[in-house]
Amino acid sequence: MAQHIDDITAFYQDVPYAVAKGATPGTTATPFTVEPGKVQNLGLNFGTGTPVSNQTSFYQLYDGTGKQFNLDIKDGIHPKFNIFTAKVDKEFGGGWKFGANVRSTSGSSGFSAMFQDPPVDTGFLIGGNPANAGDTGFNGLIRSAPYAAFYSRAVGVKGYYTDSVTGTDLTKAQAAPSVLANDVPVFGRVNATTFVSDLRLSKRLDLGATKHDITLGLYNSSYTYDVTSVFARAYSSIEQRSRKVDFYAVDAAGQQVGPSITKDSVVNPALFGLGATSSQLTRAIYALDHASLLDGRLNIDVGARYQDLKVNRVTTNSFNPGNTCANVTSNNATVGSTNDSLAYKCVSIPNGAPQYDATRYHGFGFSLGANYRLFGGPGGESETTVYATFAKSFRLPGFEDYIFGGPATNASTGQIAQGNLVEKVLQYEGGIRHVDRQFNVSLSGFIIDFKAKEQLGSTLVDLSANAGGVSCSVVPTPNNCPVVRDRYRTKLNNKGLELEFGYRPSFVPGLNLQGSLVLQDPKLSNDAPYRDGIINGQYHYVQPSTYTPGRQPKIVANFRPVYAIPHTPLTVFAQAYYYGKRFAGNDDTAIYAAYTQFNAGALLTLNKHFDVQFNVDNLNNASSFTEGGSINAGTVLSDGRYVSVARPLIGRSWKFTLSYRY
Repeated sequence: MAQHIDDITAFYQDVPYAVAKGATPGTTATPFTVEPGKVQNLGLNFGTGTPVSNQTSFYQLYDGTGKQFNLDIKDGIHPKFNIFTAKVDKEFGGGWKFGANVRSTSGSSGFSAMFQDPPVDTGFLIGGNPANAGDTGFNGLIRSAPYAAFYSRAVGVKGYYTDSVTGTDLTKAQAAPSVLANDVPVFGRVNATTFVSDLRLSKRLDLGATKHDITLGLYNSSYTYDVTSVFARAYSSIEQRSRKVDFYAVDAAGQQVGPSITKDSVVNPALFGLGATSSQLTRAIYALDHASLLDGRLNIDVGARYQDLKVNRVTTNSFNPGNTCANVTSNNATVGSTNDSLAYKCVSIPNGAPQYDATRYHGFGFSLGANYRLFGGPGGESETTVYATFAKSFRLPGFEDYIFGGPATNASTGQIAQGNLVEKVLQYEGGIRHVDRQFNVSLSGFIIDFKAKEQLGSTLVDLSANAGGVSCSVVPTPNNCPVVRDRYRTKLNNKGLELEFGYRPSFVPGLNLQGSLVLQDPKLSNDAPYRDGIINGQYHYVQPSTYTPGRQPKIVANFRPVYAIPHTPLTVFAQAYYYGKRFAGNDDTAIYAAYTQFNAGALLTLNKHFDVQFNVDNLNNASSFTEGGSINAGTVLSDGRYVSVARPLIGRSWKFTLSYRY
């Protein structure tokens, strides 16, 4: 089978909000609750607003070669892949069976987006934030070396709407608003190829009263990735049709002096970025045994898997040692003149010294599960079963882990610079399930213990060692003292219950009532204390603390009735979805409120070729945030209001789909 994908999906990020003056940041004891009725929008409607407008969709950034390129935010997520798949299944005599799945993929995926950092106070940008020691803002920038000579006649910096500036005379330009969106235009592109094969050999065995289906499999995958990304910084107004904002130094008569501070709203067209080329080879062997006992009343499943991953990669990013910002001022601009811009003086092009790394990872996991039929059986109208599973599994590092994680060792010192990236998972689950002509109900409980990849504490002097006969615990520290660095893992423990049900009432043919309820209690902590500094000749330890992980609600409920109207081609459906309150981050200081959303739709089958579907999402126009940042002392405006960003629940929307099968 061959498939071609060429899709564009807009990617919209968070919107900014403010907290009324007089509010205080949350603490673990008294978290701050973020909900639309409690916070202020700064010009964007929470249900329909987006920081992206026609004007704030286009930017000029710099790639890893130092070449300028155009970014169109509206390109969004743009995968373009060719996919070829093949499947073979062959049964032989004596219970033997062979199966093979092969897939080849090649293409690229672009990512154009506008991220949002907490909004900024225009006055703080210009004059500096008094809460941040040493912050002198743009006024301080134009008085500092090497730029001061360009601005000897300037009395200060001012901000203006970009579309109102027509030349160096800024007296008629429209002043920027007092609060600005802190825009982060982002571009990324991945060119990738994959080849995956999964070969299976199965054998059916009858060993007395026990029947076995045994499978031995070989899995192989080969991936290549060539990725580049760049992040910029820009400013715009916060309103339904946002407008770009630029900053200029001006003289007493309101005339521009020297280079602009920003260019087309961009203060840095390459704040940081990454380039990487990598290849990964994964091989795995696995075995499965499905055993049936007691005339099929008891079924036992046993599985095991060993997987090996080899990674070769080279990265070039904008923050490598030895990488300095580049001056990309155009040859057409006169340095220091009004057609010059400081935005081009220190651009962090992602062209740092190449970092090479070749690493191998592996993991082994197994699972054991059983299903016992209490009542009913094959051919009957109902069946009740109990089941239990245990799995000890793993997750090998993904692309971001070994690309963004840096090399495993420091090339100059040989010291460990990266912990073990293999993550570990223990999972227990058990429950009871009942099925008959009208009801399908299951109740299960689960416990999950997840240990994330290793993290490393600070590199510290080994206070117990000596260097040249002098104790390393003395001050000043002797040269050539050995160092220590602690390892620890973040661990997630989650336990809960899940209820799933379906009901097809016999008195209403075609009606199916479906639903689910999840109750869980996730907790996040470190598995060990670690040292992060030395105070008065003693190590300072960070002790494990327990938090609720961000964006994880304790209650999620879903109810979905579906009615296929008898003797008609029409099916109607609805949904009630409840998403419980959850913390913004892993510090338990800000809570995003629960919300309930209603959806509805209809499907009309015209004939064997055509379907028409109509969906309405958020029918009740619920107002809420799905996720977002915390409220903290570092994000405050000059009027005393705290600010942050959050991703709002999209307001009432509808979608019409026409499908054709051929």
